[in-house]
Amino acid sequence: MSKRTRTQAKLIHIQGRRAEAFRQLREGISDQEILCAPLDIGKNVHWAAFHTGDGQLLHAPFEVSTLKTGYERYVQTLDELVAAHRPRLVILGHEPTGVYHESWARNLLTRYADHLAERATPRFVYQWVNSYQVKLNRTQTTLSFNKTDLLDLGAIGDLLLRGLGFPARLPSDTDLLVRQEVYALRATQAEQRRVGNRIIGLFDQLIPGALLNPRRLARAHPELDVPSPLATRPLERQLVEALITLCPNPYDILALGNPGIIALFHEHGYRCGPKTADKLLAVVQRALLPPADVAPAFAAILQREFAHYQFLSTQRAAALASLETLLPHTRARHLLPIPGTSAHLLARYLTGVGNLDDVLFAGQIWKKAGMTPTLYSSGDVVIYGQMSKQGDPFFRDTLYLLGYQLALHCPYFGDAFLNAIERGKSETEATIHAAHKVNRVFFHLLQHDEPFDPPDIPDYPAFARHGEARMQRYLAQKKQSRQRKTATRRRPRKQPH
Repeated sequence: MSKRTRTQAKLIHIQGRRAEAFRQLREGISDQEILCAPLDIGKNVHWAAFHTGDGQLLHAPFEVSTLKTGYERYVQTLDELVAAHRPRLVILGHEPTGVYHESWARNLLTRYADHLAERATPRFVYQWVNSYQVKLNRTQTTLSFNKTDLLDLGAIGDLLLRGLGFPARLPSDTDLLVRQEVYALRATQAEQRRVGNRIIGLFDQLIPGALLNPRRLARAHPELDVPSPLATRPLERQLVEALITLCPNPYDILALGNPGIIALFHEHGYRCGPKTADKLLAVVQRALLPPADVAPAFAAILQREFAHYQFLSTQRAAALASLETLLPHTRARHLLPIPGTSAHLLARYLTGVGNLDDVLFAGQIWKKAGMTPTLYSSGDVVIYGQMSKQGDPFFRDTLYLLGYQLALHCPYFGDAFLNAIERGKSETEATIHAAHKVNRVFFHLLQHDEPFDPPDIPDYPAFARHGEARMQRYLAQKKQSRQRKTATRRRPRKQPH
């Protein structure tokens, strides 16, 4: 059975499963028996309105403060309207705007918990609507691009009455901490990359050519002699850390000489022998240095930027340590023992998935990341295009990294990777195949809260040994292929006349 046929077989409502559930919710309830309460969330002021299912206003739109007094006024008005009109269904809803909705959302979920769980009457439905949907609805209604709070209220109310929202759910305390640590890590890493680039630039201004990339230089200019750099991946090297911390001014390095450099490093607990000191002096001596009166200014800025970089490294380490502590208390505890996973990647995956109660099948997660192919279907024409990329790129990158790491370290997922390679797929395509399998398995384990134990492989240890051998052969062939390409690309150097 084709994908199209399977989809058609599952179709109950022309708008899909969500619309059918909302139709069943409204069945037997007239428009006059529905109270719709749209909210337009703002930073300091919210707009509220109350109307029936056919749009008749029960209370004129009004502004309320985001503070406690505004919230109390809003819920008091809502309770009075429920008592006066006795609706059978109350639909609350708004956009999940930044962080400004969270305080009201948590209090509304607590206050009307019995109504939302159908333990009290009338029944309440609390939903959030997508901001882009609100924009499109507003444009469709007004046929213009004007935006006002009243137009947004009308658009939100219309979407709620058509069942186009999604359940309002906020994470638990542990899940919230995991998400906040992931957001903090993401911001810290981005800032650290920017600071690192500034450090490399300042270092090049102080000691030009000290941190060059020899492989890239040789590839681009094979006719030139390639000097040895001070260090590759410099921001991870203790030599560069010691140099920036103790003596960033190149003129001071020249004045110290070989014995002075060794003594300075040893005095502050850094390792340094004659070869390291000779290498450092050689790099400084070959460089075209800036004037002696300019170098101290560059050195001072370099030290300050490096101190900031080290602080960000400390923040990153603290966030990773926090995730190591938090994840065993989440549903991801069964994913941690799988070879190739890490607390950071699993936390990124959980954050991207969001609330698991809103996910019906693994394909929804795959689509949320924008990993599904585009689809055009009309009449006799069905075209599957490239990856849609209509999703969060950070989450997409997370799935890709999980696919690659687990393919390398866990034979169960490496099997999907290597099978794709043997079918002629590129490494990127094979990684996506592995990531697809990782996503399906992870979702199943999270949904059923069970450990990883492949049920379809009777002798898993033998399968794992065979898979590890296959992966080692693939990596060896990949290394040989890379070396052949490098050798063919490298042209012979020109001989002097």
